[in-house]
Formats: sequence, structure tokens, C-alpha cells
Amino acid sequence: MSDISGDALIAQALANAGAGDKPAKKGGLLATAMPIAILTLVAIGGGAGVGWLVGSSSMERAEDALKPREEAVEKAAAQEKGESPDEVVKLQSIITNIATPPQTVVRLEASLVVHKKEVENAEVLAGQVQNDTVAFLRTIDLAQIEGARGLLHLKEDLTERAKLRSPAVSDYLIQSLVAQ
Repeated sequence: MSDISGDALIAQALANAGAGDKPAKKGGLLATAMPIAILTLVAIGGGAGVGWLVGSSSMERAEDALKPREEAVEKAAAQEKGESPDEVVKLQSIITNIATPPQTVVRLEASLVVHKKEVENAEVLAGQVQNDTVAFLRTIDLAQIEGARGLLHLKEDLTERAKLRSPAVSDYLIQSLVAQ
């Protein structure tokens, strides 16, 4: 056993605990302010760098965004004069079978909107687009063209194919679509 009594041990423990409450100061305010100042400068530099990189391309995009407005104003002025830069070319009715389900036939009536100045013979272009449309319709499933969303996807796909055939095509208009 020990020679120290319980009261002496408690007094010694309290004295040791009192001495541990006062930690030694290390650096003070300068040690805290210096890293904060450095991190602030790094953040400002990083933000300026990102702003410089992104800002230059966004200005170019803003200028490019104004071009369609100018073209729209020119088209509106031409339409007021009675001139139209576009022409609607009606395609012949397309009747073809589709991939699935078997024995399903689709009838499509559509038109193309083409720029008059960019196409020499709109009827030849209409025939080529009609052949592309038949080839595309033979690869689709009936489930792909069901509903409003399916019709929208079909229109987008056919418009994209027509624009690949000729950049003079500006839109593909579907008048009717019947599946039997």
C-alpha cells in the first residue's frame, strides 16, 4: 500500500488538474491570420482565372446568340414584302411495313420546308428524302412511334435525316401517320 492518505491523493489530483487548465500559447493572432490571408489570396486568384477562361467563351456565345435574331428580323422583313425564303414541298404518301410487329403497315403523309435559294430542284430533293424516310420507317418498331412523345421523336429523326441529305431542308412536317 501507499504511505499517502486518501485526502492527500485528492489534493494532489486537484493540484495537477489545475495546472493542466492553462495551455501554453503558440503563435497567437499572427499564426491564425496568416493562413487565412494566404487562402483568401489563392481563392481570389482561382476565381479570377476561372472567370477569365469562362468569360471569353461566354462573350462569343452571346454574340452568336444575336445572329438568329438578326436572321429572324430579315425573314420577317422579307415576308412583309410578300417574299418567302422558304418553300413547302409535299412528299408523296409513303406506305411501307415496319420492323415489328410483323404485318404492320404505316402510312405517312409529310412535307419538307426547304430554302429556295439553296436548292436547285426541290422535287429531286423530295424524292431522295422520301426514299430515306422509307428506309428509316422499315427499321422502327410500332412502340417507338406510339403517343405524342413517339411522334415527336419520329419527327426529330426524320428532320435530322433530311438535313443530312441536304442542308437546304429546314423542317420536316408530318401531316398524318396511320399504322395498321
